[in-house]
Amino acid sequence: PTRRSSDLEHGAKPDEKNEWGDAPVNEAATMGHFDVVWFLAEKGADLKAPHKDHVGGGHNALILSAVRHRSVEALQKLKEHGVDLDTRHWNGNSALHEAARSGEKEIVAWLVKSGANISAINDSGEGPVAEAASMGHFDVLWLLLEAGADVGEPGSSTLNNLVMSAVRHSNTALLDHLQAHMLKAHGAPLDVNVVELHGNTALVEAADRKSTRLNSSHDLDL
Repeated sequence: PTRRSSDLEHGAKPDEKNEWGDAPVNEAATMGHFDVVWFLAEKGADLKAPHKDHVGGGHNALILSAVRHRSVEALQKLKEHGVDLDTRHWNGNSALHEAARSGEKEIVAWLVKSGANISAINDSGEGPVAEAASMGHFDVLWLLLEAGADVGEPGSSTLNNLVMSAVRHSNTALLDHLQAHMLKAHGAPLDVNVVELHGNTALVEAADRKSTRLNSSHDLDL
C-alpha cells in the first residue's frame, strides 16, 4: 500500500481503467492482493463499478477473484461494500458457477447462505448445479439441490447436462432424483434419450464407458 499511496498522492486516479476495462482494484484482486483492494476502496475506488465486457463483471470481476483465491473473508468484505454476489463473468458465470465448478463446498455454502442466486443461468444456459455435476463434485451438487436449486425444464441445457454428467460419473442416485422430480413437476418420466452436443444419448455414453448401472427403471429407449 505504500507505493500505491504515493501514486495516489501524486494524482493517480483509483478508478482509472486500462484498455481491457480493468481498474486497479481488479488487477489487485486478480493476484489475490485484497489488502490493496481495501486500501484503494478507502481512497475512493468504486468496488461496484461495471466492467465493459459484462454488466457488473468481466474477466477480473472482484467477486470471481475472491472465489478463485478461495477467500470467504474477501467475499464477506466485498458483500459489506455492497458488491453484488451475482456479478457475472464475461461468459455469464456467477461466483456460484465458479465455486461449484471448482468444488469449493465451503464457498458454495457461504454464497448460498448469503443469498446468491442458486439457479442463475450462464450464457450457455446452465446453472451452478450443472457445473458441479459436470466436474463430479456431487457433494456440492447435493448441497445446491437441498437449497432448492432448479434442475431445469425438460430439454434445457442444465437438465441435459445433469443427465449426461450422472451417466459419465455413474451416479444413479442423481438419475433417480431427476426422475422423481420430473414425475412430480411434469407428470412425465425423465427423458434420457436427448442427444447431447457430440451426438450421444445417455445410453450411448453409458455403453461407451462400459457402465452397467443404468437400467430399465430410467426408461432407456433401446
